[in-house]
Amino acid sequence: MSDITSLDTVVSFANGKNFYKVFWVFFICCFLGNCCEMVFAYAKNGSWICRQGLIWGPFNQIYGLGAVLFMLALYNLRDRNAGIIFVASALSGAAFEWLCSWVQEIAFHSHSWEYSDTPVNIGGRTNLFFAICWGFMGLVFIRNLYPWLSEHIEKIPNSIGRPLTWVLAVFMAVNIIVSIAAVTRWKERTYAPDVPPKTAIGRLLDKYYPNEKMSSIYTSLTFK
Repeated sequence: MSDITSLDTVVSFANGKNFYKVFWVFFICCFLGNCCEMVFAYAKNGSWICRQGLIWGPFNQIYGLGAVLFMLALYNLRDRNAGIIFVASALSGAAFEWLCSWVQEIAFHSHSWEYSDTPVNIGGRTNLFFAICWGFMGLVFIRNLYPWLSEHIEKIPNSIGRPLTWVLAVFMAVNIIVSIAAVTRWKERTYAPDVPPKTAIGRLLDKYYPNEKMSSIYTSLTFK
């Protein structure tokens, strides 16, 4: 019995690549990605611009999902040549960015980035420059960031890590659902500004997330 108890105290709740580890990588990289976007915007425009992708909090889900993609699909390449990791990250990152743009256009008739006027772009959804950026991000993530994150996530005590994970997971799930609903209602107001909402939820969204507030949250989103 003592051996079983001892083993339970040693094995982390986030051991390996289980749900807990995947969620924490997603959650942390959502935050880090938003920070990177703001720094990039400042370097480009000379001002701090909001780049969050969700209604509540400084989170950009594109980077969280991209980190999970690198973690699950490319981490096995960690011992390969840096050039191989870079190319694999660039190709998978560019494909992922293209897919996200396509899904956003189909679902919301909008886009948050458009690269039609840049060299070597694919339908305006991604381009060579950002593929290179994905390549470098993937290389750093696989070789340096993920091992560091994994080590420190596993140091969180099981008694704290498990319940905290579920609290944050519920928060992020609700955050995503509310964000989708708010953007959908924003789209409806944009296309039919004189048509009132048909549901109580629509009325709440109009009250708490009017066009002005949505524009301040999603500064780069435009409807097609």
